Amino acid sequence: MIRNGTINMEFIGRKAELTRLSEISEFAKSGGYLTMITGRRRVGKTTLVKHFLAQNNIPNCYFFVSRKQSKTLLDEFAELLTEKFPEISGLQFANFDGLFKFIFQTLERKNYTFVFDEFQNFLYVDPAVFSIFQKYWDENKEKINGHIIVIGSLQTVMHTLFEDKKEPLFKRLTGKLILKPFSVAEMNQWFELHPESDKGDALKLQLLFNGIPFYYYLMEKEHLFGKDIIEIIHRLALRNDGILFNEGKELTIEEFGKNYGRYFSILEAIASGFTQWNDISTQTGILPNSIGKYLDELLNYYDLIERKSSVFSKDNGKSSRYYLKDSFLTFWFRYVHKNFSLLENYASDTMIPKVKDDLPNFFGFQFEKFILDWLQHQCIENPTKFSLDVIGKYWDRGQNEIDIVAYKEKGDLCLIGECKLNSKRVTNTISDKFEKQIEVISKKRHFKTFRKVIFVGDNAPDELKINLREKDIEIFDVEDYFNF
Repeated sequence: MIRNGTINMEFIGRKAELTRLSEISEFAKSGGYLTMITGRRRVGKTTLVKHFLAQNNIPNCYFFVSRKQSKTLLDEFAELLTEKFPEISGLQFANFDGLFKFIFQTLERKNYTFVFDEFQNFLYVDPAVFSIFQKYWDENKEKINGHIIVIGSLQTVMHTLFEDKKEPLFKRLTGKLILKPFSVAEMNQWFELHPESDKGDALKLQLLFNGIPFYYYLMEKEHLFGKDIIEIIHRLALRNDGILFNEGKELTIEEFGKNYGRYFSILEAIASGFTQWNDISTQTGILPNSIGKYLDELLNYYDLIERKSSVFSKDNGKSSRYYLKDSFLTFWFRYVHKNFSLLENYASDTMIPKVKDDLPNFFGFQFEKFILDWLQHQCIENPTKFSLDVIGKYWDRGQNEIDIVAYKEKGDLCLIGECKLNSKRVTNTISDKFEKQIEVISKKRHFKTFRKVIFVGDNAPDELKINLREKDIEIFDVEDYFNF
């Protein structure tokens, strides 16, 4: 059951976030605390807060700020408060000033937690709320004991509300949590609950959904664990009645507003593999001297894309490459948005062969990203196995490209890695390929030792492992990434 974004499922992970909320709740017993929780939609913000409050038996009142008329929303909130405080009967508010006056008077009398979910929606209900909130916070923060939590999915708007010096709530926060997708370790816990899925399934789902809890919940409700990835994609995203068919729009269109068309064109181009400045310009028809503005906003304001430079390069300009940060948004713009008219007209069956043929390209790139992230975590969790502080990809104008190049800034060892989704694609020429890559890297920087590594996305056969070991090449497979 989903209500106001809350998912009814077994709660896993989020240990660090729960610990932080516990600390803040302790602090709030002797003073007022205002905490902002943000993160992309579907990442589990509401679920986290509701679980924390229930687990710790914290008295609270949860308000969902929907885009309604002020009077309707105020009546709804008054009814909720009457349920929480039955000693008050016939509670009504003429305006939001009355609501916040009541909240802060309550916090003077007792330690309590008030939660405002989708807080940024007050912009559409009554923008004066932020000034009213500021007035009562400034007047009462030293006199109250309790916790006010504001949750928001429009991250750019939430950060503006609290971090733009022109806004009434600037510098009023006393705590902030930015909720990230589940890590691989947390996903291990999830897959322990689903023995029908193997580690190969887990990897493909991680490459597609990138640890967003809501998507795995949908799979659970549709009984899709253990099914083929094409069936999962078709059921959830390619059919026009699929829950995720409009997901890209729902995640981004509010952020962009009426000018979303150009942003969508750029995101579709990048998701389709056009990752360099001029290629994006050509693909979208937006002039090179104009596209920089949109790329900069997508990068620095909307936080939807990332810019990567080749290892050893200090150039962050037009030779850099742009990628969508979110795996599923990449999938959606690459396949759904690009073919929206066709899919909307009940033609999803005709798309399946096209998607199936191209999926290795999509998964191949996402696998490289996965390995880069996995290596970063390994450097923290297993520093004896991996001790690296520069991890990235190499490319140059001479058409040389290396999946993984990693080293310590003050070290003599360089790791070079090849990423192959299928171990069958590791051929006998791999040693020669590594030697050529070593020649390329050696022209950029001198390393005494090279560590040659292959990362595969399936279970590598023992024969292959033995063969590679004889050639002084290491191999990591899906058994190393997941431990459920």
